[in-house]
Amino acid sequence: SFKFIDDDEKTVAFSVHKRDREDVIRNYYGFLRYVFRTNHLYPALISPQNQAHYQKALQNLFQGCLHRDLGTAKSCIQILEAFVNWGVRWAGGGGGLKKFLAQDVTAATIKSLGTNLDPNDAKGNLAVLSVCQIHIKLAAAYGQDYLNLLHQYMSKLMISGAAGSGLERYLKTVRQAATVTSSPAEMQAAAFEAKGALKTVLNEHAHRKKAAGAAVR
Repeated sequence: SFKFIDDDEKTVAFSVHKRDREDVIRNYYGFLRYVFRTNHLYPALISPQNQAHYQKALQNLFQGCLHRDLGTAKSCIQILEAFVNWGVRWAGGGGGLKKFLAQDVTAATIKSLGTNLDPNDAKGNLAVLSVCQIHIKLAAAYGQDYLNLLHQYMSKLMISGAAGSGLERYLKTVRQAATVTSSPAEMQAAAFEAKGALKTVLNEHAHRKKAAGAAVR
C-alpha cells in the first residue's frame, strides 16, 4: 500500500538526497581537476576516440564555474587555468585551440565573475586570482588582439570601459603582467596587482547592479 511521508521525514529525505548529490558533484569535479591538471593525461583526453567525453567535460567545467557553491566554482576556474597553461605551453595554442582558449574560456571566466563570485570571500578571492592568471597567460600568448577581445567581452558582459574606469585599469595591469617573465616572484606580484584592479571592476559592477535595481523599484 502507498505510505505517506510526514513533513519531518520529507525534510530528512530531501536533505540526504541533496547532500549525496553535492558529494557526487564534488567528486566529479575533483576527478576532472586531476585529469586536467595532470599533463601526461592530456593526449588521452583530446584523442579522437575521446572527443565526445572531452567536449562534455569542458561544458561541465563551464557550468561549474557558475556553480552557487564557491568551492566548486573556484575548483573549476582553477582547472581552466591549468588547461590554459597546458594549451599555450605544450600544445602551442594555435588553430582551433587558440579560438577556444581566447573566446570560450575567456567568456566562461567573465560570466563567472558576473554571478555569485564574491572576491571578499577566501575561496572567491582565489578564484578571482585564477581568472587574472588566465587573462594574463592568454595576453602573453596572443598579444594585443587578445586584450582587445578581453575588453570587448568584459564591456559586453559586465560594465563599460570608459576612460579612467576600473576596467581600463585592469586591462592595463593585465597588459603589463603579460610582459613580466623575469622571475616567478615578479610574475606573482604582477598577478596580485591585476587581481586588485579586477576587484575594483567587480565592486563597480556590483554598485551599478545595485543602483539599477533601486531605480527599477
